[in-house]
Amino acid sequence: RMLARLTIKQAISSRRRIRHSTVRMLRDAAGRQLSSDTELVAELKSHQPIVIYDGVCNLCNATVNFVMDHDPTQRFKFLQNQSPKAQMLLEQYDTKGIVPMDSVMLFQNDQIYVQSEAALRIGTQLSQPWSLLAYSALIIPRFIRDRVYHYVGQNRYKWFGKTDSCRVPTPEIRSRFIQ
Repeated sequence: RMLARLTIKQAISSRRRIRHSTVRMLRDAAGRQLSSDTELVAELKSHQPIVIYDGVCNLCNATVNFVMDHDPTQRFKFLQNQSPKAQMLLEQYDTKGIVPMDSVMLFQNDQIYVQSEAALRIGTQLSQPWSLLAYSALIIPRFIRDRVYHYVGQNRYKWFGKTDSCRVPTPEIRSRFIQ
């Protein structure tokens, strides 16, 4: 949007002859970007928690499947961090210096949670006994939880493998993924 506005302003200020179709094309491009931003904001205002995960990581995909299986109210939405919408979202919020590929992230109540905090907050909203296990793990100091999380995260591709492309959901669960 900024580039389109800047280009239009430059063209007008330098009084170059620009065809109206070029100006219209730049304005349309800025409008499409705004429309995409508006859709994402609407999705975020739905107050459903959004799990942002590495779509090529086998461990991450298995975790998403586990969350879907143990989330009876279907409160969670899922977004692969390789998607443009995830990038737009992450640009707007402080990820506390965490690289998106290195951590699962939970967007909830206008905040981003990362690493073990995100994993346990997700766990507390699942069915029993998983929520009880997550609540009990919260008593472990965060710096210890995050070290364990970081260790597993650093070795996840070696231990669990990596897919060449992002997962494509089945039609039944597609509505739980942000496209």
